[in-house]
Amino acid sequence: MDAICIQSKFLVVAPDRCLHPGQMVVRHGRVVECTQRLTATPDVDLGESVVLPGLVNAHTHLEFSGLRSPLPAGPNFPAWVSQVVRYRRDVLEAAAATSGPTAANGALREPLQLGLQECFASGTAVVADILNRPWQIDCFPGSQALASGAAAAANRRPQAGLAVAASDWRAHMGRVAFPRVVAIAEMLGLSPQRLEESWQWARGEVFPVGSPHELLLVSGLSPHAPYSIHFPTLERLLSGLRRHTLLAMHLAESSAELEWIASQTGPFAEAFQRLGVEATAPPPTISQCIALLARQQRALLVHGNYLSAAEIAQVASAPGMSVVFCPRTHAHFGHAAYPLRALQAAGVPVILGTDSRASNPDLSLWDEVVWVKQQFPELSGQQLLEKVTTAPARALGIEWEVGQLRPGHWAYAVIAPAQDHWTAENVLDELCQLSARDLGLTPLSMIAGW
Repeated sequence: MDAICIQSKFLVVAPDRCLHPGQMVVRHGRVVECTQRLTATPDVDLGESVVLPGLVNAHTHLEFSGLRSPLPAGPNFPAWVSQVVRYRRDVLEAAAATSGPTAANGALREPLQLGLQECFASGTAVVADILNRPWQIDCFPGSQALASGAAAAANRRPQAGLAVAASDWRAHMGRVAFPRVVAIAEMLGLSPQRLEESWQWARGEVFPVGSPHELLLVSGLSPHAPYSIHFPTLERLLSGLRRHTLLAMHLAESSAELEWIASQTGPFAEAFQRLGVEATAPPPTISQCIALLARQQRALLVHGNYLSAAEIAQVASAPGMSVVFCPRTHAHFGHAAYPLRALQAAGVPVILGTDSRASNPDLSLWDEVVWVKQQFPELSGQQLLEKVTTAPARALGIEWEVGQLRPGHWAYAVIAPAQDHWTAENVLDELCQLSARDLGLTPLSMIAGW
């Protein structure tokens, strides 16, 4: 079979284009054609269903996917960070104690696989994952293991209307039966030496991938945050960075961070003193960090919970910069109201991420959409879908591969049952009212099992 033709009641090609009804032709994992003309006899008739583009998660830390519930927010943000550091250390030390010093890869591979399967089963096709030492390329699980795990986790729909052999289905949908990753290497170090070590690891492990892993789309760098880097050294290390390299940074995440930047006092100062950590250079301002990000063609300002009006204007003046909002993580910490309206009024692209299971009950990006709709009801379904498809794909530099179901793109898609009162005009608004579980979101590639 040269290609397969899939038919559904609604085919959402992109946030601004819904076909009702629609047919999509797929060949070897790529979209060949989307049409509203039902001239071909479909190989797969999904009946009363909605087909959406696979989602793009702009920010997470999959290494914490082994957690079954978020770590308590604690009395302040540094107290939560201390729990994160302790958890990560305990996981690696436990692996080394049972399996020897080479066990780190296995200790990291298991949560990566769990997290990727969870993301994929709830409709996410691409994950921008923050990686940390001692990660190596072989920490990524294989595609077959991911596909099998995702099939087991997905709420598979009945196979009625599937008039295609399993071998043909796999030939054309097998390449989108597992998620893909934007690998972003995190750089940490309050001393020049520690930051240099992070830089060398990033250059040696994340970027020069001789044989690119089948999961990997692109790579990037993430100087962690103003409170965890030696900024003069960072500026020196990044001075020769190619402009097309994706850069991401956690900024204006907590009030404790702002206090540390302003006066080197407060919860961060207390935490550093307790740990015996000495900052050998003043922390950079938020504005300095934004200026650093603005050098790149594409950059992510992660969180931005406490951006000032002047800082929002600075971000708005930087082409290629997007702000990543992690809604349920924001709620977990009880932060002040998120400045979404101010960011959008300034023309800043705001995209969504889940952050990690250390601060979120799950990794369902669709449920972030639902949370935002509840808090900002004026946003349309089209605007919300953009924040998890086309906009993050563009921000990550993968807009020609994912985020839409247009010809040439990967055929990453997710399906849900349609309700009788849905129309091409209201389907996105209706979808955004319902959780991933209530919708029964299922990866399209999984409907035939695996």
